[in-house]
Amino acid sequence: MNITVGALVRAFPATTALAFSLTACMTSSTADATDPSTGSCDQPASVSQSAPTVAVLGEIGKATEYHAGDFNTLVKGAEGLKARVIVSGVGSDTTAPSLLANTVLAGDGVNQLSRTNNLDCKKTHLQRSFSQTLHDRPNPQPIDDFGAIKTLEGNLAGTPKGAAIDVVLLTSLLNTSQPVDLSAPGALNDPAVALNILAAQRLLPDCSGWRVYAIGGDQQSQPPLDNTTAAKLREFWLQYFERCGGALVAWSTHLDAFPISGGAIAPADTTQVPVHREPGKVTADLSGDVLFDPGRAELRRGADDQLNQVLQLINQASGQVVVDGYTDVGGNEADNLDLSQRRCASIQAWLVQHGVWPSRIAVNGHGSSNPRFANPVTDEEHQANRRVGITIYG
Repeated sequence: MNITVGALVRAFPATTALAFSLTACMTSSTADATDPSTGSCDQPASVSQSAPTVAVLGEIGKATEYHAGDFNTLVKGAEGLKARVIVSGVGSDTTAPSLLANTVLAGDGVNQLSRTNNLDCKKTHLQRSFSQTLHDRPNPQPIDDFGAIKTLEGNLAGTPKGAAIDVVLLTSLLNTSQPVDLSAPGALNDPAVALNILAAQRLLPDCSGWRVYAIGGDQQSQPPLDNTTAAKLREFWLQYFERCGGALVAWSTHLDAFPISGGAIAPADTTQVPVHREPGKVTADLSGDVLFDPGRAELRRGADDQLNQVLQLINQASGQVVVDGYTDVGGNEADNLDLSQRRCASIQAWLVQHGVWPSRIAVNGHGSSNPRFANPVTDEEHQANRRVGITIYG
């Protein structure tokens, strides 16, 4: 067999490349063998005292498609922070998937190649947990935001004291599960009522120090929410996180940047009163729970916002103003009738104090007659029965 010098020279680069490739593979294998972390990027993270935590709650099912870009923005920002990222699901109950991912977005390894590969592996694992595992589950009916947040509280229990916690909600926030169905009539009129129910059921977490991003929370509802309801939903969650010790720092359609600086968002304008217009008259529907404390006829301090809107409608008309008050069913009917009459009188007095001629105003206390729910079961149904209608003619 004759091999020329030229052939040897030509073969040398390929031989060298092959040898280098084999050496690199062996080096990589050796690194993996001596550094197990490079092969365990989907294992639970060991969190340092200084590492911030980013907790993602994503709605299971096709809602992940709406939030795909938001999740990419989040992962990119979390990588810059070298943050611990956990991913859990929002489903129909507390059995929604929890801790699908729990990793620190910093590369582990003994050399730059292994650290880069490890970081890429972690990001891939996060993407799969969101865009595949959550996506492939059936759409939740009903949706249980409160249960998922309560579960998240447990997942974050071991977070080092003082570490930053950003919670990103990629889900519809119109909770439709019990005990507080936010889609029910009147459920959003007074957040304090709903929050008291959640507290009584131990469904308010300890969210001390959480900075919460609500992304697309009012975008996924069918039918779409009107502007008034969307504003009330925003205000509810603002008060929810304030009450449990956190801060709602973002309420937006999509996540344009992460993280963001600053404190809690401003309160929403929730004072718009539902109005029904018919030829020759306008009727404003007000919740008794917004205007009055339970069992009392004195107007609450927050009642002025809604009554001022009614006053604007009255000043745009010239006819009679009829105030109809209703209580919930149950109890002594004579007491219900008396309470509804005294509440109507309080509204009449307020209107007169604000310039409406007394002769224009008629008041009717109806007690518990004509309830919206004859046999109320939920707190929302009881609340819907406690109402005041103000009809403006002309």
